[in-house]
Amino acid sequence: MKEETKKELLQNLRNRTSVQEPMFDVYKILENSNLEAWGRLCCNRIADALLVDGKHIELNWISTPPSIVMDCVGIVKSEDILKSYISAEAYNELEDFAWKMHDHARSKNYLLDALRGYTSKELREFPKKPKSKSSENVLHSDLVRAELHSRQIYWRAYLRIREWIDDKLFYIKNYSIVHFIKETVKDFNKDPDHKPVSIPKKSKNEIFGDAYMRFIKKHKEYTDLQKMSQEDLKKFVFLGVNYFGKRPDHTHRITPSEEDLEAKYMQLNHIMQAIGMLTPTTLMQMFPIIKDYDGKKYGEKDYYYTMKAIGRLNPHKPIGSSQQAAQLLWDYENNSLRFFSIKWVGCISDLAIYANKKDEHDAFYKGLESRYSD
Repeated sequence: MKEETKKELLQNLRNRTSVQEPMFDVYKILENSNLEAWGRLCCNRIADALLVDGKHIELNWISTPPSIVMDCVGIVKSEDILKSYISAEAYNELEDFAWKMHDHARSKNYLLDALRGYTSKELREFPKKPKSKSSENVLHSDLVRAELHSRQIYWRAYLRIREWIDDKLFYIKNYSIVHFIKETVKDFNKDPDHKPVSIPKKSKNEIFGDAYMRFIKKHKEYTDLQKMSQEDLKKFVFLGVNYFGKRPDHTHRITPSEEDLEAKYMQLNHIMQAIGMLTPTTLMQMFPIIKDYDGKKYGEKDYYYTMKAIGRLNPHKPIGSSQQAAQLLWDYENNSLRFFSIKWVGCISDLAIYANKKDEHDAFYKGLESRYSD
């Protein structure tokens, strides 16, 4: 583990926080192309397009001059506007770098979540266990100590007090800006000509849908998964799972045609094949397992159930075929993967019912039967 990464993890453990995905400033983005003079106009266009959602694209009033910052999803949402200032090559480099930073942050948070999932008793046992030859699989003793320390009642109380003090200091330091914003909002609400404006907001599914379609448009060779780089493969899986898993499905209202079902299956199965090309370790980093630990008590799937299913596979080798990936997802406790898995299973069931194509359907359930009989 790099020393810089270790320091970042220790800081987040002590503060009981998560690693934040980096946000990219519009002025800095344009500055890299020697176009910082257009920063204000670019920010205004992003704001006028109603793209500021407070999550992926945020206003930064504290910077001088005030600017807009965005993460990887925000960059994709603002693609058309950004490309009107910077070259397509510069934009592609920016987007690729932003997604890499997104993946790095997720990987670090995966390790933090794993640490926080252990009981205090289990953590105290780690220093006593003999270290294996693979240091990557050993929790660093400093991280274990930091996690144990952060659970102390007095430390939690200290963090709450410090957070309260930091909020007050921030308000005092930026009083003029905060006061200006409050007065502006107050005057705006007092204006008799003011009428509430309904701002159309894109749903999360629409955001992922736009990002997914841009990815398909950008990567013409996406149908050949073998030609994709590992980073592009992960991006394709992440966008596809979140888009198709949460997209409303209206086929239940009418009897679907065989052509429609086959087209739907081709899309979903292509993503399932891509999942099969990932390693279990990569999948857990991209889609963290839900931290529910009492499933045995209630007869439900939980964290331990998922880890047992993953334990049947080599953590550093690809999961396998689309069928093997689907069977793993059936036992995987993560909402995004669960919704996507349900869509895939529903599709192969519809093919069996309406098109009399039962190969995938029968193979899936026979595979589950053999897994549970082991």
